[in-house]
Formats: sequence, structure tokens, C-alpha cells
Amino acid sequence: MIAANNYTDLALFCSWEGGYPPATLKWSPYVNGDNQQGVSNVTRIQPGPDTANNSVFTCYGSHVALNVTQSCSTKT
Repeated sequence: MIAANNYTDLALFCSWEGGYPPATLKWSPYVNGDNQQGVSNVTRIQPGPDTANNSVFTCYGSHVALNVTQSCSTKT
């Protein structure tokens, strides 16, 4: 998580190194119905005014070779 847009928003970045085929990633919670997915990496710009202190964002990763979804969280 890094500052974006002149420190008014947050850039959330998630990546999964290696693997074939590449893993599928997505952030939660979704904002305004945005359910953007990415392959190997996904970046989401979270509007600062819409983000409360201590908000938790979770990146979920899945891969066809695994039976479980992996996740990683960050807190504002």
C-alpha cells in the first residue's frame, strides 16, 4: 500500500510470483461494485475520502494447482 494521486488516495498492489498458468488475484472489499481481477498482479486505487481509519483490505489469490485460496491483508 502506497500513497497515490498526490497523497489523497491509496494504491493497493498485490502480486503472485511464478506459476503456470498465472494465478488470479482480486481485492476485497469492493468499492462501488468494482470487482477487478488480475493475472499475476492487481492494483487498485482506493479513494482516500472513502477510506476509514483502520480499514482492512484483503488480496485473494487462487491457482488451478491449489485447492485453497491464499490471502494477504493490509490495514490503513
